[in-house]
Amino acid sequence: MAGVRDGGLDDETLQQLRSRATQLLLKESWGEYAAVCSRIIDAAAASDDRRVLCAALAHRADARARLGDAAAGLADCDAALAAEPAHPGALLSKGALLRGLGRYAAAADCFRAAALGGGGGAAADEARDLVEQCRRLEAQARSGAVDLSEWVLAGFAGKLPDLAEYVGPVEVRRSAHGGRGVFAAKNVEAGATLMIAKAVAIGRGVIPDPDAADSGEKMVVWKDFVGKVLDAAEKCPRTADLIYTLSTGEERQDELVVPDMAMFRKEPDDASLSDGTSMTRKAGTRESVHVDRILKVLDVNCLTEDAPAADVLGNNGVVNCGVGLWVLPSFINHSCHPNARRTHIGDHAIVHASRDIKAGEEITFPYFDVLVPLSKRREASRAWGFECKCDRCRFESEDFIHKQEFLKSERDLFNGGDVGALVVRLEENMRKSMVKDRRKAFLRASFWSAYSVLYDSDKLVRKWGRRVPSEALVAESIADAVGGNESVLRAMLRGSRDSNSYGNRLEVENKVVKIGRATYGKLSNFQIPKGLCFQRLNPFIKSVMEEAQPMPGTPFFPLLGFHKYIAIFLVVVSWILVHQWTMRKQKGPRSWPVIGATVEQLRNYHRMHDWLVKYLAEHRTVTVDMPFTSYTYIADPVNVEHVLKTNFTNYPKGDVYRSYMDVLLGDGIFNADGELWRKQRKTASFEFASKNLRDFSAIVFREYSLKLSSILSQASKEGKVVDMQELYMRMTLDSICKVGFGVEIGTLSPDLPENSFAQAFDAANIIVTLRFIDPLWRLKRFFHVGSEALLEQSIKLVDEFTYSVIRRRKAEIVEARASGKQEKVTVSFSSLLPHLCSLLRWRMGLTRRVMCNMTRTNEQIKHDILSRFIELGEAGDDGSGGFGDDKSLRDVVLNFVIAGRDTTATTLSWFTYMAMSHPDVADKLRRELCAFEAERAREEGVALVPCGPDAADETSFAARVAQFASLLNYDSLGKLVYLHACVTETLRLYPAVPQDPKGILEDDVLPDGTKVRAGGMVTYVPYSMGRMEYNWGPDAAAFRPERWINEDGAFRNASPFKFTAFQAGPRICLGKDSAYLQMKMALAILCRFYRFQLLEGHPVQYRMMTILSMAHGLKLRVSRAV
Repeated sequence: MAGVRDGGLDDETLQQLRSRATQLLLKESWGEYAAVCSRIIDAAAASDDRRVLCAALAHRADARARLGDAAAGLADCDAALAAEPAHPGALLSKGALLRGLGRYAAAADCFRAAALGGGGGAAADEARDLVEQCRRLEAQARSGAVDLSEWVLAGFAGKLPDLAEYVGPVEVRRSAHGGRGVFAAKNVEAGATLMIAKAVAIGRGVIPDPDAADSGEKMVVWKDFVGKVLDAAEKCPRTADLIYTLSTGEERQDELVVPDMAMFRKEPDDASLSDGTSMTRKAGTRESVHVDRILKVLDVNCLTEDAPAADVLGNNGVVNCGVGLWVLPSFINHSCHPNARRTHIGDHAIVHASRDIKAGEEITFPYFDVLVPLSKRREASRAWGFECKCDRCRFESEDFIHKQEFLKSERDLFNGGDVGALVVRLEENMRKSMVKDRRKAFLRASFWSAYSVLYDSDKLVRKWGRRVPSEALVAESIADAVGGNESVLRAMLRGSRDSNSYGNRLEVENKVVKIGRATYGKLSNFQIPKGLCFQRLNPFIKSVMEEAQPMPGTPFFPLLGFHKYIAIFLVVVSWILVHQWTMRKQKGPRSWPVIGATVEQLRNYHRMHDWLVKYLAEHRTVTVDMPFTSYTYIADPVNVEHVLKTNFTNYPKGDVYRSYMDVLLGDGIFNADGELWRKQRKTASFEFASKNLRDFSAIVFREYSLKLSSILSQASKEGKVVDMQELYMRMTLDSICKVGFGVEIGTLSPDLPENSFAQAFDAANIIVTLRFIDPLWRLKRFFHVGSEALLEQSIKLVDEFTYSVIRRRKAEIVEARASGKQEKVTVSFSSLLPHLCSLLRWRMGLTRRVMCNMTRTNEQIKHDILSRFIELGEAGDDGSGGFGDDKSLRDVVLNFVIAGRDTTATTLSWFTYMAMSHPDVADKLRRELCAFEAERAREEGVALVPCGPDAADETSFAARVAQFASLLNYDSLGKLVYLHACVTETLRLYPAVPQDPKGILEDDVLPDGTKVRAGGMVTYVPYSMGRMEYNWGPDAAAFRPERWINEDGAFRNASPFKFTAFQAGPRICLGKDSAYLQMKMALAILCRFYRFQLLEGHPVQYRMMTILSMAHGLKLRVSRAV
């Protein structure tokens, strides 16, 4: 038989296995993926196909690595290399496995061989980068030299640093305070790395509601984590041995064994471990895992929700629920007067010295926040099951400290008393009690929250400043007590501004560097104090400004000498430098005095959405200054939730946005705030919730989808090029006018008549969007020139159409009331009547399903949206209704046109483009639709019309299309899960509304700490949010509908504050279900029966307007697919 391999599988079966493997790879179903790879390996081995065999072995090695079975993965790589010694895929897979095992030199050899044999190109460059990475990791594993400078100075954004496990000059011994502890084997200077440990396992979760922090959701995280630990122990006896060294909390002191430090050190160059297993595995000393013992170990050794672990889980203003196990760091005991600090980066925990540590001194770090009073620290330590006996806790527990004055200070701190008075009283009590030096630092650390509130308030500083020590002095004192701490470091930086002399500044900068090293480790390029150098210019600038003052009664400029002009120049330069200094922390494009970021924004206007992607990938919040306002762009779901829900009332559309959009949207629902918005939304929500409207919408959407299909069928027959975006715009405009306003405008007629309304509406949309960055638009409007003159003409045409719709609808209502007769409404299928007649022979009952003739009584005539608003206006003639005049109704019409036409048509256009660009997705979708058609036909007892793709079979093809359409309704479309996922994935990457700005009523602070000022604008950016790796993972930019489907094949929803295509909160889109219904109705028909091919050389890019439409349309050729 042709195509059958000797002793193996035929080509078709092998191709099916490859396709199945690709699907499993996308789903990350590693166990099934490895099984499919095994079948391909068997087939390739039987047919002696070495190329396929090696590739499949490399892929199975990757899968086994994901499953934690490194030994089996290495065996697969060795088998592939035995068959083909220079196979690049096998070399890369083996290198990755060896790197994961800490064998960096051997991994580098594999990557180097892959680079030499890869034939050049991007793959070879990637392999060379991996060689360099392994070289760095090997050096780091031997010396602990790690530089976090760039990562720290970037605000912990971007890619996490690469880390290797490392054990420094430490040893585990019995502790004087009981149990075991970690001690310095030699003198260690502040900032030096003590150890870098990779977690055995980490369980992570986020609880959005702080009140739910103790709910069952936390137990889910714990359950998953325990499973990961047990799985790791089962697969690697060395890991189990390490876990067994930890205490269960039930042993006596003499039962605790001090482990040999060799257990914690990997031997990366041990040739005897070529299969990736540990020495323990070689010895074969353990056959099974003691589950009960491991559970007891986890109960007393895991780190959960402590301050350092917050770095692992992210700190975005929500409750982070997480748990992890790091073996060697678990031997380090807690102290409220620590000498070390840990930082979590990914799965690694870095422990570094926060103070100089002497040989033989016990290493300690805090398990919880120690910048709180003794009573709170005792509560925390009891929760951990121990009592801290450090020198700080012993001092604060002494009797004379707990005199009435100190107890009162503690009560005032917890009860929200006057922090200024509290700090002054505390300082006076320390002076009276002769508390000095380090002991004073202990107490200041305990009351740090009061000090920080005081220094954060200019008002309190002015009131109490002379009676309290400087912020820099207090920060330095507290750093001596607790080592490195971010809040203390910030206080030191802020307090440095109080230093007036040149010498003091140098001293402060050195102290800042010291605290910085204690906080983040020994950084090679610590640049935080660099900006302080500008402060040295202050006295010079002040003298120049005083010199430039004019004498009383004397004209200023005529009397200036040459040196005076120099003085003015210096003043201007100083002003610019001051502006740049104040902008130093601003995240976003460079801002200049007066003009802000206008120049850069205008230069990038044609690609503004991608311009914002670049900045929002670096910072989750970006500020763009403009001449008369500033825009804050956000892409973090936590910030978005704050704006759209938590503090919704503070972020209306705002006067600025309304002033730009008023000429087009007026007082419609998209441009309204307050009571007017609530009234419109309430009326519209009743309509969208109506089953009558839903059923009527399905009928109309089906009708116009079939009309579009008829046009495409004719185009495929004649070989014409069509603009799909224009056709979608026509279809959705006809649909929204029919559903929303009860009128038929016929733009999708076979002759495709010119539509002046659509053209004028698009032009107006583009121009009002340009107003957001055009500072001269008001001037243009005043003189009726340029873009504003064109806008005026466009709005005139738009209004003519809109008012004609309103007058027609009102006349119909009046006529119906006057006659009292039933109105006959015909859903026109004129272009399809020949095909519908042929369908009757197959007894489909299509006329019954589609309800070609509907009777609308005097009451039913009010079902469309416009009629409901007309009725509401008539009921509110006293002024309460708000929709009694044609202007208000005009705003209603245009807002629903932009909602029902542009957004849907735009999404359909981008969907079609993405389906063309991803043939595998299109094929998978067509298979789903074919299977759906067959299943629905069986359910309905229908014999499907046979037809073919050739033009001669026109009648049967059209009949089959209409027959398929009759099977589509609101309920049946819900079964098309992959279609729904494809539409949703399109909306993620190409949201119909790419940006949505909000005004700011009052000053506010976003959850990430960004301050926004009243009168400005906050814009959440769905286009950017869909492309952020911190929102969607490393494949955020990829079009992958499978991300929306869970393991059971059901659709997986995402948070509306992460997937914001339909907005969220009180303003969430009312027409979401209607939009999905129309899009899925049209796409099900088109994707089932047509294939699309983009016209060669046709550019596809977006146009800058409120809706993400395509600038040049979507021109393509269409062919039938039956």
